[in-house]
Order: sequence, then structure tokens, then C-alpha cells
Amino acid sequence: MCVFPANFENQAKLQQEIRDLKNKIAQAREEQGRLNQLAKSKQEEIVRTKQELEQFNSAEGQLISKLDGLSRDTAEAWKWVQANQHEFEKEVYGPPLITCSVKDPKCASVLESLVQKNILLAFTPQTAKDWTTLRRVLIQEKRLADITLKQCATPLSDHQKPHVPEDEMRSYGFDGWALDLIDGPEPVLSMLCSNARLHITAVGSQETTEIQHSRIMGSRVSSWVTGKHSNRILRRAEYGAAATTVNTQNIKPAQYWTNSPVDTSKRDEIQSRIDAAEQDMAQLRTEVAPVRATMDRLKAALEAKGKEEVAKPP
Repeated sequence: MCVFPANFENQAKLQQEIRDLKNKIAQAREEQGRLNQLAKSKQEEIVRTKQELEQFNSAEGQLISKLDGLSRDTAEAWKWVQANQHEFEKEVYGPPLITCSVKDPKCASVLESLVQKNILLAFTPQTAKDWTTLRRVLIQEKRLADITLKQCATPLSDHQKPHVPEDEMRSYGFDGWALDLIDGPEPVLSMLCSNARLHITAVGSQETTEIQHSRIMGSRVSSWVTGKHSNRILRRAEYGAAATTVNTQNIKPAQYWTNSPVDTSKRDEIQSRIDAAEQDMAQLRTEVAPVRATMDRLKAALEAKGKEEVAKPP
């Protein structure tokens, strides 16, 4: 049977067109896959950022935001500790700023006069091994500089043993001890007692009188906060009982344990990231639409060429 050269040429041309269409479809499919992957990543970013905004708007989130404002290293460390509690033998507690609360906001300034900033931001591991793990990860591996670790093996009950009778305390004009002003996990409260003497610092709402002050000097109370002043007796045992002085300082308004509004610039920054990501998402949808249309057109053309090839006589 004789086959005309024109048939060969037409068949070759048709097969070349089919190959070209398949190549274009492959390119379009690759571009669609790229855009879909970008869209997936952008959608995940939107979800994460919205969760961040939701957390910021919560009470705990606002505390963490406040923590971030005081020490970004401590805030980053706390996020890691929360996500990796399984790495420790016992629960590791975050900074007192996060884990403790002042029973009466009016007393926040009293507590802040007693608790130094580094103790307010300290982590409390409960075992020596956990302390070592924290130090290795946070300081050595993550290289976070502004980190304080305070392990306290003394149970809180040992700090709660009264060493001055209540009636004697009232006679000095005291309402109780600084430890009575705060709530929190026992290990953290014990740490605060060991490092800030909350269990042996007396507190009162009114300034002491001269008579009360004189009696306090001869008592077992060595530090107290009354009115707007904090006081601490300094004794030099080598010079005898008379060698005593009182260090008195003014109490500053509370800066940390307060109910003051959180800086809304952080919320605005998070919302801006959400808006930008959603705009990017909209742009990706705009870009992927013509690619899908091209895919449909090329597939239809390829299907038509396939039918044409089948219909061609040999």
C-alpha cells in the first residue's frame, strides 16, 4: 500500500502539536503547584497570626505581652518552656509576673518594693536536673542573656511558720506578712520567700507611730512596709545590740503587677500582619485563576488532538 509523503508530514505535525501541548500542560501544572503551595503557606501564616491575636486579647496573652515588654529573652524562654514541659522531671514554673497574682491591686506597689525585677522574671525549676536543662537550652544553646533561674528546695510550709504572734503583730500596727498579699503556685511562692523575704516582711496600711517604731526595734521583726515606706533594720552584731540602723525607702508606684492597659501597638502590629497576609492571599487567588483556565484550555486542546490522531488514517 502506498503512503503519500503528505500523510507522513501531517502525522508528524500532529504528534509535535500533541507534544507541545503536553509540555505546556506540564509547565502550567508546575506553576499551579507553586501557587498552591504559596497559598497553603500563606493560609497557615494567617491562622497562626490570628491565634497570636486571640492569645494577645486574652488575659494571659496580655501578661505575656507585658512580659515581652520587660524582657524579650524571658518571653521567648517562657514560650519554649510551655511547649517543652515534657523535657523536665517536674513542672517548671514561669516568672512570678505570669504565674502569681496580687490579691489586692492596691498592694502591688508594696510587693514590687520587695521583689527585684530579676526575681519577678525568674523561672523556678523544682529539681537540679531541670535547672541544668534550663541553663543548657536557654543560656548555652539559645544564647538568651536576660534569664534568671531560681531553684528552691524549701517547702512553702516551712516559710509559713509564724515567728511573731498575731496579737504582737497587731500591737506594732501590722496587718500581716507580705506573703499574705499574693497568690501563686507553692514552689514559686517559696522561691519568693527565699529571695525576697516575703514571709518575714511585715505589712501595714498605716505608718507606724513613734512608740510602735521603738517597740519594733526591739522585736523579732527586721523588715516591714507601712504606708508609703519600706523599712529594714540593719544590725552589726560585732558592735553589740545598740549598733542598729534602719534603712527607709519610699515606695514607688507599681509598674509590673498592675491592671494598667497593655500597649495596643502590639495588637495593631499583629492585625497589620494579618491584613498583609490576607492581601497576599487574595493576590495569589488572582494569579492562580488564569493558570487554571489555561490548564483547562490546554487539556481540551490535547483531547481534541488525541481524537484527531485516532481519526487519521494510517
